[in-house]
Amino acid sequence: MTASGLTTTLPGDYSGLAAAYSLRKVSSSYSGYAVEVRRAVDNYSASIGFDGSGNLYTASLASFIRTGSETPLDAYSGLAAAYSLRKVVPTYGGDAIEIQSGSVSQSIGFDSFGDLDVAAIKSFAGSGDAFVKTWYDQSGLGADATATANSLKIYSGSLGSVLTVNGKPGIYIAGDGGTFTMPTLHGQSLLDTYFTVTPNDTTYLYPASSNNGYGPVAQQGNGNSDGKSGNIYGSPSIYANGVEFTGTTRDQVYNFLNGSRVVVHQGANTSVWPNYWWGRYVTTAVYHFSGYLQELIAYTSSQAANRPYIENNINSYYGIYTPDSVSTEDAYVKTWYDQSGNGNHATQSVDA
Repeated sequence: MTASGLTTTLPGDYSGLAAAYSLRKVSSSYSGYAVEVRRAVDNYSASIGFDGSGNLYTASLASFIRTGSETPLDAYSGLAAAYSLRKVVPTYGGDAIEIQSGSVSQSIGFDSFGDLDVAAIKSFAGSGDAFVKTWYDQSGLGADATATANSLKIYSGSLGSVLTVNGKPGIYIAGDGGTFTMPTLHGQSLLDTYFTVTPNDTTYLYPASSNNGYGPVAQQGNGNSDGKSGNIYGSPSIYANGVEFTGTTRDQVYNFLNGSRVVVHQGANTSVWPNYWWGRYVTTAVYHFSGYLQELIAYTSSQAANRPYIENNINSYYGIYTPDSVSTEDAYVKTWYDQSGNGNHATQSVDA
């Protein structure tokens, strides 16, 4: 110890060091992590390092436990489709969207950070407007969504820029009935859907009859004598902007956004739904959405336990709502890294 009480030599700096495990940095030459931590709720793990003072980076640990923003959305079982203006499946090697400007179209991918390649869009469209023609499914299952022609705007030629919400790209529906069709997302015994929407006019969310309305997500049913339909066949769960509304019967679904229920709709038929729509209900001009779409993730297995982490992953990128900062989850050390440089890491795989 020096006269000021500061340690000048760390324990791991002496010769002959065989192994060093600590929740502080004990070797001045060590540049790795302290521990690898496993989150109990979804079994996902992350490595936690040190702060500027050489102490365990507890803020990073708390963020990992609380938000789940580090967990790739394909880490959860049952991924059925993933549409986004960012790369949400790390192993996905395709493009994000296909856009059309005038009579020509081009597929647009991601930049080196996994963000939508806005420079490529501007280079392609120039002074003309550009609309999304195809929204590619990143799940690898080929559930690509197709758009009604020249109705879902992504780029303004007059502004010379991609349209954005909170600084992130957004696809704009002008309230004129534009929609994406996802025909392969049907006939599931269960479908959990998470999406982000930013409405700019709620008029289109409230038709005359409160019992016969449609929100930004809808499905068409087979053989409905009254023309009505529900959203999901089976056990529906729909999550938007951090809020959940779940149907209580197999053909009743609640649509919602920004914390308020905007649709209660009961279908007359419980048969397999042939089409999944995002933006409006089928071809009915009265029932459609006005605003921005940015991401939709669907699973064929219940994600009730993982919901906070899925939603906070989405929200950490798009910043559409204030997440709950309180965590009640447990976390366990999976690996205690050896700071000696000899690779003698200590591991364990149980809840201990």
